[in-house]
Amino acid sequence: CTNAKRLKQKCVETLLALLEGRQRDVAWQMRLSDAVSSRVLRENLRHVYRDFNTHLKGRFSNAAFTDLRSSDEIAKEVEDHDKDGTLTLGFHIFQLREILASQEESHARIQEQSQQVVNQNSSGLVAKVESDMSWLIRQMPGSSSNSALASSSHDELPPWGATLDFFTQKVRNVEVVQPNGELTRVYFPVLPTCSNMSVDERNRLVGALKRTSPETKVESFFRETSHAILEITYRHWLARKLTWWQSLHHNHTWSVSRLWRNLSALLTLTVNLLVLVSLRRDGDKGVYELGDWSQHQTRILFWVLMLFHLLVSSINTTYYLLNKGPLIIYDGFKDAGLIPGHSVLDASKLVPCVIGALRTLQGGRVALTSVLSNPIIVYFLSTWIATVVAVLVFAPDLFVVHLLGIFVKYRGLTSVLESIIRPRKTLTLTALLFLVLVYMFALTGFRLFENDWPENQCDTLLLCMRYTFDAGFKSDGGIGSAMDQLDGAQLYDVGHVVGRLVYDNLFNILLMVLLLNIIFGITIDTFAELRAEKDQQREDQHNSCTICSIERNEFDRNSDNGFKHHIHHEHNMWDYIFFIVYLVNKEPTEYTGIESYVVSCVMNGSVVFFPVGRAIALEDDAGPSVELAEATNRWFKGDKQVQNLAQRMDSMESTLETVVQTLANIDARLFKNTSPSASHDPSRSMSPRHRRSSIA
Repeated sequence: CTNAKRLKQKCVETLLALLEGRQRDVAWQMRLSDAVSSRVLRENLRHVYRDFNTHLKGRFSNAAFTDLRSSDEIAKEVEDHDKDGTLTLGFHIFQLREILASQEESHARIQEQSQQVVNQNSSGLVAKVESDMSWLIRQMPGSSSNSALASSSHDELPPWGATLDFFTQKVRNVEVVQPNGELTRVYFPVLPTCSNMSVDERNRLVGALKRTSPETKVESFFRETSHAILEITYRHWLARKLTWWQSLHHNHTWSVSRLWRNLSALLTLTVNLLVLVSLRRDGDKGVYELGDWSQHQTRILFWVLMLFHLLVSSINTTYYLLNKGPLIIYDGFKDAGLIPGHSVLDASKLVPCVIGALRTLQGGRVALTSVLSNPIIVYFLSTWIATVVAVLVFAPDLFVVHLLGIFVKYRGLTSVLESIIRPRKTLTLTALLFLVLVYMFALTGFRLFENDWPENQCDTLLLCMRYTFDAGFKSDGGIGSAMDQLDGAQLYDVGHVVGRLVYDNLFNILLMVLLLNIIFGITIDTFAELRAEKDQQREDQHNSCTICSIERNEFDRNSDNGFKHHIHHEHNMWDYIFFIVYLVNKEPTEYTGIESYVVSCVMNGSVVFFPVGRAIALEDDAGPSVELAEATNRWFKGDKQVQNLAQRMDSMESTLETVVQTLANIDARLFKNTSPSASHDPSRSMSPRHRRSSIA
């Protein structure tokens, strides 16, 4: 059985190799379609799916493939299963079926034209052969029992609908530009490893794309692909090492990790609300007393909630550190030059590289710096430490720190922070200018208006600057409102009056009006810029393809299936990542020609294999009639071919007469031995040609 599967696999691989680069050659596909029956492919797929459920217990893992790289992980799985390439054969058969079916519409039109030619020239001949073949089948001994046996064997196979659904979900395709410039479709199985790509990573990748031009978009997508594959590889390794990890990160309807995060947010809100309504001052200290409850009962309630929150916070912090920590450390090591710049094909070396670099003193310092420079990790560590301190010293009011999690839970609020962080250099320089002007005004006031300051507020220059800065913000009229007002003899001192007039108003105009509004304007403009970028990103994401950058309207007008089908089934951006993951895990000796070309491009950081500005759906619809006519001319060249076909059928009929006569003699002897009195029907042993003569 294993040898038969391997033989089938080699045959299918040979057919796929013949089709490589010829997927859009209708005539070639017609010839192969005539040679390979779709029913045979369908039945073989059902057998593969049955073996998958029987031998591998329906477990979709790398152990079912024969063309992947050898590893300890696969070796452990193969100990319990015969690694006979069950799914590898099935995926190859399904790929062959999909390639042949991709030109089904064009093929049908060619068949329709060819059928018209055949009907005009040899309708009688075809009818005659069909009649002879039907008669031959009826004359075969035991044909009824054989049919029953065949039907019973088919009943043991899984339904075709379930088989098709399984392979449709597990096999994807991408469009690749070949070295000769032609666009081809490449089919590949989505490995179980790809289920480890998180929703957060998908959102991060989409938000990180630079959409200024089609080329920039594809280049940024390719750069971010490296990080996505690193996460997929690491999470797969982590899931193999920690069995409980599977329940935390798999994409269920309700994620367990999300449940823990929501539970933490609910506990944080509950504790802070209780603090708000129960904290009161008792002498020189604060006490917690909730309604009619005593202080002891209230403390017990807080203890229970805080201990439960400590458990939840520990789980969330551990989960995030295990999930993102090594990836952040790996990026820090690469930036520091501790790890050579690996391509995405070396993603499997993530964990060994991180462990090796951590053993050095410099590696530990870089790792600590990388972790502490990540704001999300800092938040989780801060909240966990605050929870521990709150439990140890009974300080429920420390849970106010957890409210900052609103920025983590609702990522839309990050735009508010980013509007301040992005122009930080400009804001810092503006604030520095503000301090310089405050110092200049404080020094001027200290020298010229020493009697106009409130008592003890400007005895030293340092106190004068502090008061100028503080009162300048708090007073409605700036520093002039905080200083003593002119009265009495001071009103007749023209120089003093003019000096205060210039001093007070210049402070108010320069600092309170101009500089503050400049700071506000920088922040507001940055926020508006961020919102415009997100709107543009959303518009580009919804109305153009990420891979080819062709607009939605182009597909809706000129393709059969429209834009949504294109971005989900033809140029799915995640399928390109999964394709590279498949190449990462595939044995290099098993690469096809196109796969070897894509691997070389990925190794060299080239994006020339991406179909920028091109799509098979649009190119096929651009001129199908020409391709159809060429294929028809190559196949049907006139009546001469039909005459040759008729001569071959006559020769075949003579051979069939000999076979039929032999079968009839055997049938007659069987009837004579089993029922001697049975009447013999002479028409049973009559050949097709003699039978037609007698009827005539």
